[in-house]
Amino acid sequence: MKIKRLLCIATVVAMMTTLFGARAADEGKLELKQPGKLSVATEGTDPPFSMRSADGKLDGLEIRVMKEVAKRLQLEYVPVITKWDSVLVGLQANQFDMSSAAMDINPARQKAILFSDGWIESGGRIIIPQDSSITSAQDLKGKRIGAQVSSTYA
Repeated sequence: MKIKRLLCIATVVAMMTTLFGARAADEGKLELKQPGKLSVATEGTDPPFSMRSADGKLDGLEIRVMKEVAKRLQLEYVPVITKWDSVLVGLQANQFDMSSAAMDINPARQKAILFSDGWIESGGRIIIPQDSSITSAQDLKGKRIGAQVSSTYA
């Protein structure tokens, strides 16, 4: 598991540095909110991707990946804590340079923002009591369920 995670991180970092290019950062060709800084939207509440560590510092897979991307681009990583359901609006309003918060790609979102290649697959889950009669997604039809706001699961 640890090797797969490291390979995943290495792939993303390589992809992102190829996509942006450290040379472009050096030459000021990246359109950043602030020169020399990469501001990245994140929730800070989605373990293991983005969360607070025991000492209160922001940590998690997406945080570590974005720190490495910024480092390779010779930029300062600036996390911007925001609610997940405002990430899309924030991107469109140029409140940050990019987002590392996971987001399903769909046609409407593709018209609004630019996505990188997918780098992680987590998928939705149905969580039910152990003694539930629900055995499939079809069994949820007509039932009241909870889903993350603005997500494709909703």
